[in-house]
Amino acid sequence: MTDSRPEGTAFCIYGQLRDEDLTFPETARIAAESGASVFLSTWRRRGAKTGGATNLSQFFRMFGREAGFALPRRLGYRFSESFPDFAARAMAGAGEVEPESLRGWFPGVTLDIEDEALDLDFAGSRSDNNSLRMLYKLWRAVGLKRAEEKRRGRRFAAVVLFRPDVLPPEPRQMPPPAALPEAIFLPPGGWAPRHAHDVLIVCSSETADAIGALFGRAVLERVSGWDGIHPQLHDHLAALGKEIRSVPVPLALRERAERHQPHNRALLRELLDSGNWDAHGWSEPKPQLGKALADLLRAVEEVLDGKPEAALERLRALLDRGPPLAVLEGVASVAADALLAQGRKRDAYALLLMRVLAALVPEPGWLEDGEFHRNLTRLSEAGGPLTGQQGSCAAIEALLDEAPMAPVVREVWTAMLRLLPWDRLSAEAERVAEFFGQDIAVMSRRFWQLLKGNRLDEAAALAARMRQSAPGDWRGNDHLGHVHSRRGEVREALDCAIAALAMEPENWGLLARVGKLHEQLGQFPQARRHMEAALARDADHHVRAGYAHLLARMGETEEMRRYVSRCLAEAPEDAWLRDALGPLAPQAA
Repeated sequence: MTDSRPEGTAFCIYGQLRDEDLTFPETARIAAESGASVFLSTWRRRGAKTGGATNLSQFFRMFGREAGFALPRRLGYRFSESFPDFAARAMAGAGEVEPESLRGWFPGVTLDIEDEALDLDFAGSRSDNNSLRMLYKLWRAVGLKRAEEKRRGRRFAAVVLFRPDVLPPEPRQMPPPAALPEAIFLPPGGWAPRHAHDVLIVCSSETADAIGALFGRAVLERVSGWDGIHPQLHDHLAALGKEIRSVPVPLALRERAERHQPHNRALLRELLDSGNWDAHGWSEPKPQLGKALADLLRAVEEVLDGKPEAALERLRALLDRGPPLAVLEGVASVAADALLAQGRKRDAYALLLMRVLAALVPEPGWLEDGEFHRNLTRLSEAGGPLTGQQGSCAAIEALLDEAPMAPVVREVWTAMLRLLPWDRLSAEAERVAEFFGQDIAVMSRRFWQLLKGNRLDEAAALAARMRQSAPGDWRGNDHLGHVHSRRGEVREALDCAIAALAMEPENWGLLARVGKLHEQLGQFPQARRHMEAALARDADHHVRAGYAHLLARMGETEEMRRYVSRCLAEAPEDAWLRDALGPLAPQAA
């Protein structure tokens, strides 16, 4: 490549195609108006959203709003690992990419269409395989651009890296060429502490090459050093030393999610019914839990088909079988959909009330003191007041004190009492009391109450019971270690924390705790290694402050000053962090 002055714009489109007819006509128009050369790297088979980061909004995209509310949130934490066959089966029959149709949209396009024959899981299991596959295609698209630059003997002046389901900037929205060598442009909201969006980037050609090199790091990085595409991309971009600026394009994805949702729900139902899924981390029996979740999805279909009475009858039958408590919130959510007019906006009060009715979130003391029964009684009498803080146990305690009951809640409450009469609610409360004795998550909440009250013997006994009830769960070892810490038994606490970390090696909180305990024992190299591993996974301000103080204790004054300055610059509004850094902040200044 010569030293000729950069010229022209390159559109590098990367990732799997789905519903591309929603974006490519406009993308083609923008490319033509911009005079852009188009480079497209994709897979031969079309796809659908089936993995990657699966939070509540992704559940809505994959399965629809009703099913998204009905399914337990925990189901999405490691969806790809819990349902390893889902992605391949969901994409079966999706069809193949047609090169001629792509050339019809983009005359002169440089295409790279691959079969998915290669294994991208280079360094062990990761939870964001979809993002890694996309990163690979970004690298390939940048390679196509580089080959064209070598052929023509000059670089492009501007490069837009973007996914097929978003639109590139209009010509008038593009940053001025003079700004590109020293800046990277992301969509509004695309840059946050340890998070960078991977859907669209505008930069210089040299910067695009450097961004593409992140794929090489993903290949070589040990699994313990990779904590997801968004934080890794953030750190990679930050390391380039460019100013991060905003380009005025929307982040909204264009897809026909609703077209794929019925098929996705049916497939998920089939996997749950057949037992072809991994129930690791659930305390409930897998067959019972799978059947109950599949029935919930059947009730969702009946609601969507305009058969609310059939859905309610199915929910009654499910409740009569004594389902796992993990599905009760979903039962209440589907019941609310069946009882309310379709399309009516869900009120936050109603969501909170559903959790109360499902008996999912009472504090243990409510059951021990009979307070839960008393509150249900009061609620059943002409509708008591409700708090609007959805999903918070503390809010439940304030349930009867803060805000008047919304009309929609009164309607749902009355209907729910017909579905779950008082004797059923009482029976559910008794079952919840039994549940508190065996569920690891609820025992964990009880443990922290005991520890806060300095009831160490009871807390130690409960932690021991947790280890016995769920030997594969990290919380038993972790909680017992906290009791040792309270008693000043640091070495024993470290042993417990290391045992917990072995069960959950990606848990940044456990990494930070092991580091802190090493620090207390004066084992600074081990402390630093674990604290840096924690920071690589989450830049929590507690971990940041702990790491800064560790550097100070180690005598790494200059490094500490640079680190504290960076922390304060990246989070200028974080008063807690500023106070926690305390005397280190003036030193850094």
